[in-house]
Amino acid sequence: DLHSFPTRRSSDLNAPERLDLVIDEAGKVRKAKLVGKNEDKDLLAATAGWKFIPAFKDDHAVASRLLYEVRGRQ
Repeated sequence: DLHSFPTRRSSDLNAPERLDLVIDEAGKVRKAKLVGKNEDKDLLAATAGWKFIPAFKDDHAVASRLLYEVRGRQ
């Protein structure tokens, strides 16, 4: 569920977290890595259930890489 995120400390709510995601041809997250900070294992685990519309090339779904920002998880 894209709207179910683990909680964060109130002091961190405005700080964005950036994720480097590898999305497969079906739109599923196959690899997730936090950019520029220590691992938030709860956030990384949550990405396993995320689904995106895959990228397309020549009318075929293809794997892609996406830099995704998460803000304000409570």
